[in-house]
Amino acid sequence: MSHSPALRFPASMFLSPLQALARLRIGTRLALRSVLVLLLLTLAGLSQLERMNQLSVALNELASQRLTLLHLSEDISAQAHKTSRKLLVLISAPREQRIAAYREADAANRQIDQDLSRLGQQLRGAASRRAFAELSQALDQYRAAYGRNIDLIEAEDLNAARTMMARETEQALDQLARAADRLLELQQKDTADHAHELQDEIRKDRQWMLILGVLVVAFSGALDGVVRRSITVPLGHAEQAAQRLAAGDYSARAELQGQDEVTRVGQALNTLAAAVGERELRLRRLANTDAMTGLAQRARFLVEANEQLQQRRNQGGLASCLLCLDLDRLKTINALLGFDAGDAVIRRASSHLAEALGAQAPLARLAGGTFAALLQVRDAADAQLQAESLRRAIEQPLDWQGQRLDLSISCGAALCPEHGHEAESLLRQAEQALFESKRSKAALRFYSSGTEQARQQDLTLASDLQAALQGEQLHAYLQPKLRLGSGELEGAEALVRWKHPTRGWVPPGEFIPFAERTGRVSQLTRWMLGEALRLLAEPRMAGLHIAVNISTQDLQNGELLDFLRERLQEHDVDPQHLTLELTETGLMDSSDDPVALLHGLRTLGVRLSIDDFGTGHSSLAYLQHLPVDELKIDRSFVREVDLSPRRYELLETIARLGHSLSLTVTAEGIEREGELDAVRRVGCDQVQGFLLGRPMDFESFLAWRDAREAAAPA
Repeated sequence: MSHSPALRFPASMFLSPLQALARLRIGTRLALRSVLVLLLLTLAGLSQLERMNQLSVALNELASQRLTLLHLSEDISAQAHKTSRKLLVLISAPREQRIAAYREADAANRQIDQDLSRLGQQLRGAASRRAFAELSQALDQYRAAYGRNIDLIEAEDLNAARTMMARETEQALDQLARAADRLLELQQKDTADHAHELQDEIRKDRQWMLILGVLVVAFSGALDGVVRRSITVPLGHAEQAAQRLAAGDYSARAELQGQDEVTRVGQALNTLAAAVGERELRLRRLANTDAMTGLAQRARFLVEANEQLQQRRNQGGLASCLLCLDLDRLKTINALLGFDAGDAVIRRASSHLAEALGAQAPLARLAGGTFAALLQVRDAADAQLQAESLRRAIEQPLDWQGQRLDLSISCGAALCPEHGHEAESLLRQAEQALFESKRSKAALRFYSSGTEQARQQDLTLASDLQAALQGEQLHAYLQPKLRLGSGELEGAEALVRWKHPTRGWVPPGEFIPFAERTGRVSQLTRWMLGEALRLLAEPRMAGLHIAVNISTQDLQNGELLDFLRERLQEHDVDPQHLTLELTETGLMDSSDDPVALLHGLRTLGVRLSIDDFGTGHSSLAYLQHLPVDELKIDRSFVREVDLSPRRYELLETIARLGHSLSLTVTAEGIEREGELDAVRRVGCDQVQGFLLGRPMDFESFLAWRDAREAAAPA
């Protein structure tokens, strides 16, 4: 048998009031609420106004009726008394004068009949009708007595008429008056009762009006609550979602339905949350994965390393080694061949490390050419063997665009459980060991407690150095520089010295490298520049130059140029009398291109010098691009040059190279006469060394100069 299709109703037919309201715009909801409240108030007001009008009409009718009844009752009584008075006239008047009295008496009786008829029509209640019947009966009796009196008068039996009038007619008139009074009294009572009924209705209407007002207010409040809830509830959901979003919960969503403004805001908020969450996920992936090599970054490496360390502890405490590896001379490769070459070296190293370690060992690129790996080892010797194997895997020559690159790495290692159990502390210790490996030029260093003690000493030294920079513990010493041709004093190199209040004189070889490691060397440089300019401003230094050493960190300091400009203006010193010495190694190790900064310094007018030339890896092409004025040959090329023909030829080649670039060539570290004679013969322009003058304080330097000038032949 066939079945009739089931009836389907749209879902909108079963929406709750809140759901229905949620589909309206907020302005529409508020307008609808106002219209409904106004309509209710209007209906209530009109209803009450109509009721008041009805009660007013009823009261007016009651008052009118009362007056009418009073008037009719009084008129009946008055007309009855009028007929009685006419009866007296008939008794005492002659026959020919009775006609007028009869007419008036008949008119009074007709008026009584009219009044009685009207009165009967307006009576209320059974009691009043009984009283009306008594009044009618009394009237009939009075009329009967009155008629008999008329008959006696017409019979000219006036004495009998008078007697009957005094006995029967007056008595019937009195009964009629009393009946009229009773009827009037009952009518007044009925009227009063009716008035009380109307007053009760008015009181009840007031109560109903109050109840209706309360109901209207309650309904208005409920309607306002529904409308408000239809707005505030979605706003609350949107606010909660926004708070969760602000707290970093990007999965939060505002669950809203409808087409109103709040829903659209919630939808926009959901779209924003989804977009931000997706972006955060991408950023988190990028933050945990190195884009160049695809290896883990520090945070992800620490998580993976801690997981494996915990697994090995659960397996009976298997030993581990956290290894830090750093590519040597990466900055030099970047400077000479470009960052593409450096990136190729990093990718090659990461590839070899990943291949050598396998997929199970945690491996990360920390920064630049620094990597970290967690190895499973038996002991320290096994850790050293595995580190050596990794070094050999990495230190394979790389062919870069026809250029052979020989790679080398430095390693620092920390052992678990000897040095710790957490990846964070092991990595920190391995980085300290790597620093020692770099400093000592050793291929591998294991972390030791001595390294930690040295770090604690460094912390103390850092505090002391900061106090020295702020106090008067630092001193500028001057070492003379002479012109070889004339032997005249060219100027001096300013060297910093530290007199500690408890340790005495701290060797420069101890605190200057420390300042470079801790980032305080720029503060030392600024102090030295200030002192050098202050001394150059002294009248006794007229015509002399002072050279100040600039570190690699100073080359990366964007504020150096402004600082130097301000100090030159402050001391009013000729910039040509100030020379900034930059080491060749510092130029090559600078992560930023120093050429732009050097041009800026030259724009100020100061002289620039390459210090310790020959110890770095700069090329002739690179030197040609540097805006320098002087080339200082390192002591290692000058030492015992007079005793080694090969060293002499090398020194002569360097001097010719400097002159070919139009640079002033200065030999430093002269300590023997043979060395002085050799540098003179190769053509050096200036010399500096202990043989000529040791570093000395300002006053000693001036005394040395004065003594030298006094001893010179005239």
